[in-house]
Amino acid sequence: MQSVPFAEESERGLIVGILSDPAVLPKVTLLLEPRDFYRPSNKEIYEAILSIPMDNLDSLAVEDYLTDPATKTYFQGLVRDSD
Repeated sequence: MQSVPFAEESERGLIVGILSDPAVLPKVTLLLEPRDFYRPSNKEIYEAILSIPMDNLDSLAVEDYLTDPATKTYFQGLVRDSD
């Protein structure tokens, strides 16, 4: 069975990049949809990012939007590791 190629670090880097500079989000949304993410947690985080108005987009707003405890914990680590 052949596995689907994916790049975990690229997905994480994209999320951190959007949070660092929300102005890039309109360009990113032209290229990526939530279904393009391999890791379900990254997909949920990206969906949260898309649901938050750009002028309110930061890590706290995203964390508040997340409902799955495992995804919240993963996201907190992602944000912590990016500092």
